[in-house]
Amino acid sequence: MNTFEEKMWERREGEMIGEKRGRQEIARRMVEMNMALDIISKATGLTEQELKALKQKNCSVFSIEKRQSISLTLLSPKSRLQNRHT
Repeated sequence: MNTFEEKMWERREGEMIGEKRGRQEIARRMVEMNMALDIISKATGLTEQELKALKQKNCSVFSIEKRQSISLTLLSPKSRLQNRHT
């Protein structure tokens, strides 16, 4: 393979990675809307295993965000202001 062909192949690989990430982002939003995994799988081309992993990851991220928001509400107004500026 010559240099031009190598660069074209690298570009195509990058495009494929970007397309996959786009499908994953759409699937993540569909999971958040509690759509059926089989429908999401058909729409995005992701496997149900990938979707289950995405759903599990999404739930853990939500619980972390929820815990952070709860801990911030427990802080006094003065300490909240200090946290914003650090």
